[in-house]
Amino acid sequence: MTNTWIIAATGAGIAQIAESAGEDANLLVVGGGDLARNLRSAKVARLVHVPCETLPELTAARTASFLAEEGADTILAADLPAERALATAAAAKIGAVWISGAVAWDAQTRTVKRSVAGLSVETIATQGPVACVLPVSEVPAGGEAQTETLCLSASDSVRVTEDKPVSAQIVDVSKAQRVIGVGRGIARKEDLEMIYALADAIGAKVGATRPVAEGYGWFDSYIGLTGQQLTADLYFAVGISGQIHHMGGVRRAKVIVAVNEDPQAPIFAESDYGIIGDLYEIIPAVKSAL
Repeated sequence: MTNTWIIAATGAGIAQIAESAGEDANLLVVGGGDLARNLRSAKVARLVHVPCETLPELTAARTASFLAEEGADTILAADLPAERALATAAAAKIGAVWISGAVAWDAQTRTVKRSVAGLSVETIATQGPVACVLPVSEVPAGGEAQTETLCLSASDSVRVTEDKPVSAQIVDVSKAQRVIGVGRGIARKEDLEMIYALADAIGAKVGATRPVAEGYGWFDSYIGLTGQQLTADLYFAVGISGQIHHMGGVRRAKVIVAVNEDPQAPIFAESDYGIIGDLYEIIPAVKSAL
């Protein structure tokens, strides 16, 4: 019998992970009380809460040791920053095979489906300890896990010197009928105003590529193979080159319209309509024409 642990630290969007892991899986929550309360309804065998009001990553070594002592042989987590750090530390501690690009886990067969350059999905059969991160989904529900509290001290080799709140822009675009995506062609954050103006005009939600979300920090989520995946009727890609990771998350959109000043941008090969030109001229023109 396997000993599966799901790690949650940044967010509670682990519904699909918990479902695929099965009700015999355990959940380790490294974070504040709100996160633990949000996950009380997860269908898991055990819920262990490690109270952490600082960076979850600072508990990585001790978290990994705890999971090793518990006999964990399968580590799963959502593809989020702190979860990646904790999962990789645990994987190293238990000698697990780390599988990158994972998109699904099957506990019954112990197989992992992973994306290969966004062009195909391969199935990997595993034996022995394994670890991977999987796409973020919804908050789990339907369970009544009893919460256990575990106190683990954080590493004192680093410390947080400033905690400055920023306005969140978490938007669920996965089910939106119309979506505008922005890439690094947008020069300044202030320039997003014209994108939101166009979005209001056509009834669309606004998302971003991973470099804009994680690199620039303008959005708290991103569109892509390991991020939010679209099923939109219309996807309007603005200033996006069309890298494989991003296009893997938008291929189910019915119509893709791309705006890019580079005629050789890869996104044009996967778009239904393409507009070559300066987005700073095209977007206002499209808005005015509506």
